[in-house]
Amino acid sequence: MSNNPFTESPFKALISFHKLIENLEEIAATNIDYRSNYAKALLKEIAPFPEFRNGIEDINFIGL
Repeated sequence: MSNNPFTESPFKALISFHKLIENLEEIAATNIDYRSNYAKALLKEIAPFPEFRNGIEDINFIGL
């Protein structure tokens, strides 16, 4: 039995964090001390993973 309930669906399910990333980019651009630094650090950590912005289709990528 599969843990993925979307295997038999006619829809393409994507998990994306693009709205969160856009919000972090706006905060990073404000240069308000700790908030800007925190947002820049988070953006730097997720930069090697474009899947977070473009969408994750393979559920195995996130380890579920």
